[in-house]
Amino acid sequence: GAQVPSADMVHIDPMRRASPGLELSIKADTDDKRAPRTRGVAEYRRLAADHGSPLILDITLPADPTDALLYGAAVAGSLLCDGIGDAVRFGGPHEPERLLEMVLGVLQACRLRASRTEYIACPGCGRTLFDLETTTAAIKERTAHLKGLKIAVMGCVVNGPGESKHAHLGISLPGTFEEPKAPVYVDGRLLTTLRGDNIVPEFLHILEEYVETRYGVSGHKVRA
Repeated sequence: GAQVPSADMVHIDPMRRASPGLELSIKADTDDKRAPRTRGVAEYRRLAADHGSPLILDITLPADPTDALLYGAAVAGSLLCDGIGDAVRFGGPHEPERLLEMVLGVLQACRLRASRTEYIACPGCGRTLFDLETTTAAIKERTAHLKGLKIAVMGCVVNGPGESKHAHLGISLPGTFEEPKAPVYVDGRLLTTLRGDNIVPEFLHILEEYVETRYGVSGHKVRA
């Protein structure tokens, strides 16, 4: 039925806050014991095919925190990736801040709305020579406030260059049996190759210069 826009509803287009016409939604929740996930998706697909009005994905999540995130991502994500949905609202027994965080996370994963810094990092293995967890944490500490920025921190040449090319900035740290060098990519192109004991500080300096050029405002500098 018709829904009134509310503060907990997130529009995919952040410039759009309300529609002059009717907005449609149904409740997709866990109370339907038949097939709650697939039923909600099917109902939204039917609405999208039958109506031209803006569509709100109104999804009630289960209480368990892990199940809530998986359920929200499965229902909303499958629809959003197919272009269905103009706004998303998550409900359930969770703090409003957490519900908003999950909605924004799903929208970013679907590449529809950026609300946070995104990091691509391999988990580390015997091939890498760096402490990736510590290195990534140091970079996150200084860049987590930069909305929409995508940073890759990779541990060797196997996946490093490929992932780095698909980020705004990426570094491929040296692995076992590799030369002690780290190629740095900016916007898909090889910018430079770092060597020596100061690879991470030098990468942060490159990152700082990029952020100043990209954002151009003092409030979006890399943190000291």
